[in-house]
Amino acid sequence: MYAILDIPKFLTEISPVLANPLKQLKQWNGLLQLECEEYSFFIKKQQENIETLIWTNQKPDFKIMLSRGLLTKLLFGVADSVEFFKKGQLKVETTLNEKEASQILATIFPKKQFLIMDFW
Repeated sequence: MYAILDIPKFLTEISPVLANPLKQLKQWNGLLQLECEEYSFFIKKQQENIETLIWTNQKPDFKIMLSRGLLTKLLFGVADSVEFFKKGQLKVETTLNEKEASQILATIFPKKQFLIMDFW
């Protein structure tokens, strides 16, 4: 079992991992906020330029709110972000339509084949 103990430090460490896939989204530019419990970070995308920010006074175009448990599952790829979004278990605030929002979520949190085997 894995857990996130220090959320602010963890978010700072993983921000590049989540920011880099956004370069694939040629048609989307804006400010994304990922909020885990009361901590958050921002990713600003303008064409090919990606910048991670700890704080900004700008309103985000795409805000993701989730728990540390769900964040862990999404990062390991064992949970489907689009499915959780459609069921309302992953909260997103945006002006984008559902298809565009799902595309951003799938880009940031791709579902992966994940297998752990323990042999005793």
